[in-house]
Amino acid sequence: MVQDEPIPQRPLVAIGGNATHPNDIKGTTEEQKAIAAQTAQALLPLALSDNELIITHGNGPVVGKILMRQILTGDRIAPMPLDICVAHSQGGSAYLLSQVEVDPDDPTFQNPTKPIGPFFSEKEASRIGREIGWLMKENSGRGWRHVVPSPRLRHYCDIPLVEQISRGGSVVIADGGGGIPVVRGPKGVRQSVSAVIDKDLTWALMANVMGIELMMILTATPRLAINFGHPNSNFSIG
Repeated sequence: MVQDEPIPQRPLVAIGGNATHPNDIKGTTEEQKAIAAQTAQALLPLALSDNELIITHGNGPVVGKILMRQILTGDRIAPMPLDICVAHSQGGSAYLLSQVEVDPDDPTFQNPTKPIGPFFSEKEASRIGREIGWLMKENSGRGWRHVVPSPRLRHYCDIPLVEQISRGGSVVIADGGGGIPVVRGPKGVRQSVSAVIDKDLTWALMANVMGIELMMILTATPRLAINFGHPNSNFSIG
């Protein structure tokens, strides 16, 4: 946004997981508090404006560490499935749970593509894959990561609640990590599935459904690219 440009009435700020937990930190509580404080300071002009501010956030690095922590202590404590780990990371980041409905037959359940957790060298990834049984893949030339299913969302279940709270003048923090993935059973009852939602798609759906014209994505990278990794990639200056 240009400095003199008026702030929209309904902005949505999407904070990427790697922006709140960059690769160059250990991940201590103190480090994450400091980064959160910097982010809050940057968003202060928006929060003080007369608008309906909505904030959402990623969770990929955090949920990956939660999974690894469980694996390393699995001989003493029964591990939880991925959807519960997503809820843990959501609660720790924003204390507000969200559900998004997905297709139980989505092909990504058979072909996981979503990278989560820290980066590893190829040798480390090979060892961890053998020891833990994780599917590891190379991630955009930056290293190897654990990949999990990431089905496309059908419906964001809590949009009416977010809409109502934001209309009341509160700053809403919702949809952390893309939301908790659920599928609808034969009788219409929702149940969770072990997957991670592409947060960018959920954020875009939220903005479209709520009629939000401005969506800002805060990330750890200096610039963005359309068709990243392909010959026709087009970079924009951050």
